[in-house]
Amino acid sequence: MPLSSPRYTVLAKLVEEFAAVFADEFLHIGGDEMQLACWDAAPHIKAFMAANHLADSVHLQAYFETKFLKMVKHAKRRPIVWADSLQAIGQVLPQNVVVEVWNNLTLLGEALDSGRDALLALGWYLDRQVPVENETHWFWLDTWADMYAVDPNPPSAGEGAGATAHARDRGAPSVPWKMAKTVVTGPGSVVASPPPAP
Repeated sequence: MPLSSPRYTVLAKLVEEFAAVFADEFLHIGGDEMQLACWDAAPHIKAFMAANHLADSVHLQAYFETKFLKMVKHAKRRPIVWADSLQAIGQVLPQNVVVEVWNNLTLLGEALDSGRDALLALGWYLDRQVPVENETHWFWLDTWADMYAVDPNPPSAGEGAGATAHARDRGAPSVPWKMAKTVVTGPGSVVASPPPAP
């Protein structure tokens, strides 16, 4: 819940701790796949939004992210957000935010056109590499053939952006997390399923 004061205290401590432990310049703060319907349905959150002149749950997300981004700045780290944040609340994201694109290649161009640096994760989820019966792509799984086929260059950016946009394209991380469980039951038969619901 984005309006809990203790939550901000905990987040600030976590950001401080991450900054102390990890020397990296960047801190990924997420912001993808926001499920806002629960906020829209909660009377106390709706009352908070009304009292703070927040028109809707997207403005509440912006309220939360603005506070979170100040913590990251205070820790002298550069935030990375998923492209979902740029689409939903781009108006409150500072220009130094790096946008990581995971689900739509055209968003790479949009991120670069906004003047921000960008990363392209789309196509390089290393946990998704299970071909079936010589198919190079199967359901939600990215295979090695798919990974080699991804063009890491940004799509043509806006008029005149050219070399400047390419300079802000910070590359492509390989994402190693495990989001599916794979069971091998015999030669040539692989069953993959999404993780169970929490």
